[in-house]
Amino acid sequence: MEESEAIEELVESGEVSAGISALLPVKRVILHEVVYEDPLLLIVPRDAYDDERGPVVSAEEVLQQNFIFTHHHPVFWEELLVKLRVQLPGIRTMTVTQAHIAKRFIQEGLGVSFLPKSMVRRELIEGRLMEARFDLFPLPTVATYFLSLSMGELEKDFLSRVQSVYFR
Repeated sequence: MEESEAIEELVESGEVSAGISALLPVKRVILHEVVYEDPLLLIVPRDAYDDERGPVVSAEEVLQQNFIFTHHHPVFWEELLVKLRVQLPGIRTMTVTQAHIAKRFIQEGLGVSFLPKSMVRRELIEGRLMEARFDLFPLPTVATYFLSLSMGELEKDFLSRVQSVYFR
């Protein structure tokens, strides 16, 4: 498993036949298809309430009272942090470069973060994490790309199978 920054080079060199990346390829020789687009969600630790009886979770309070784990995705953080700091001066951030670590820290009650829905889908369903409604400004969406040098039947079949997992 490699970081998105390395996937394009691995595909171009032939070390791998295909890759999945959060980054669009820069080189024209690399073919790419959008696997899926994901909304960003404000993810917070699960509270003791059920969804119907619990108090509304205030995004502003959550963001001002917790560390915000950042930079575990290669695309959206710089722009998002500028907007957050304009709306909520004084927020505290901590760089956590791996999404699975950020999720674990959130589950342990150590902070909050913005994560693509596909990364937290299972944890939300199982009740290990919670989404807080965020309406300070529109959040960006992020795309995941399939990269390859050619798009034969095997590549098309694999892409179709991956998409079916996320769009059942």
